Amino acid sequence: MAKQPKPESISQELVVELDFDIDGWLTGVKTDVKPGEEEAASRLVPVLIQAAREGVTRKPVGGGARFFEQIDKYLVEQARGADWRPQTVQDVRGDFDQFKSILGDMPLTELKHEVLNKLRDTLLMLPANINKNAETRGKSVDEILALALPAQSASTVKKKWGRLITFFNWLEGKGLIERNFAQGKKPKAKAQSYEKFTRSDLSALFESSEYKEDGFDEAFKYWLPVIGVYTGARMEEIAQLHLADFKLDQETGFHVAEITDISDEEDGAKEAKNLKNTTTARTCPLHSALIDAGLLTYIDELKRGGYDRLFPELTLDGVGKVGPRASEWFTEYRRSKNVGALSGRSRKVFHSLRHTMNATLQKAGVTEEIRESLCGHAPQSVNSRVYGDKLPLGVLKGALESLNYDISLIPYKSLPEHEMARKRGQRRSIA
Repeated sequence: MAKQPKPESISQELVVELDFDIDGWLTGVKTDVKPGEEEAASRLVPVLIQAAREGVTRKPVGGGARFFEQIDKYLVEQARGADWRPQTVQDVRGDFDQFKSILGDMPLTELKHEVLNKLRDTLLMLPANINKNAETRGKSVDEILALALPAQSASTVKKKWGRLITFFNWLEGKGLIERNFAQGKKPKAKAQSYEKFTRSDLSALFESSEYKEDGFDEAFKYWLPVIGVYTGARMEEIAQLHLADFKLDQETGFHVAEITDISDEEDGAKEAKNLKNTTTARTCPLHSALIDAGLLTYIDELKRGGYDRLFPELTLDGVGKVGPRASEWFTEYRRSKNVGALSGRSRKVFHSLRHTMNATLQKAGVTEEIRESLCGHAPQSVNSRVYGDKLPLGVLKGALESLNYDISLIPYKSLPEHEMARKRGQRRSIA
């Protein structure tokens, strides 16, 4: 007969699983009793049950902290240490509000595979911009899903999930969770690049009746697309420009625009600006097409009126951005010209002006290094990034003048409606 193991040597192996509630109280014991171990089990299990009755607990990782009560602490710490912009904080908070609408608040200890799988799958079914869309705003997740609207893109969910992973890393570093269960669940998504505008697209946008017949009721509607296509600057970079950002370079005699987050208060700039990142700061020579369209005359008019910003009619929102209303307008304008998608997401948007400029310069033989400098991209080659220097303004100006879209641009005409819009913008800013 085989020798039976001593109970003392197998007592720990008998305990397969201990169940605790969210407060750390022992609620159950599961064992794996094999032949010959019955006596050891009979002595061990009652001891554990008695321990549970007497309140012997295992302190849970996280100390019973709940998921969403940690968000504010995380955002404050990240905004301070990672130099996050206010818009980034708002975007991350918006993502976590969406997570909360799906999961509700719950203890950190419950955020494991099953819960996170549900979160990811639900995100992949939800439509985009549920808090902006009138059809979904204010509705519960179940009500929104019942509408069976087109789902947000996998790339959008991937971006949100990346933010969740970063937050979980922070929680793990604080000792609030055992490990990051969000890892390995990020959705796969193909990179979606914006499309470039075709020659017919550019004609539809810039040779429209609005341009030909002074049909814009606010000046930004004329200038934003024009500046965008001849500088490659981003929407917010243009919308936030101060008059003090436009200068005459004394050495070359070129007119330039400074894309920067610095406000030149000595020249009358009053409001703060922001950039996507530090590499985007740059000096943009003004293309002759902008000067021919009357940009310098427009700037002088604003200076005489006592304004400090290029588009006083665009007011700052809660996070210091002035571009959102302009972005909405351009979407409506683009659609009215049958350019890009006429509803929903489009791969032809304002940012496509930037892609269009870069591609046109490439076809004109402009080197990648010069195009990177004009667009505010970090140099890709080690030679340029490590050993290179700032390119001379004359080189940039010469390259920029090779832009030729073969469009006939009608010069800007100042209208009374434009001044009225500026006055309204000033009143909104004061209020």
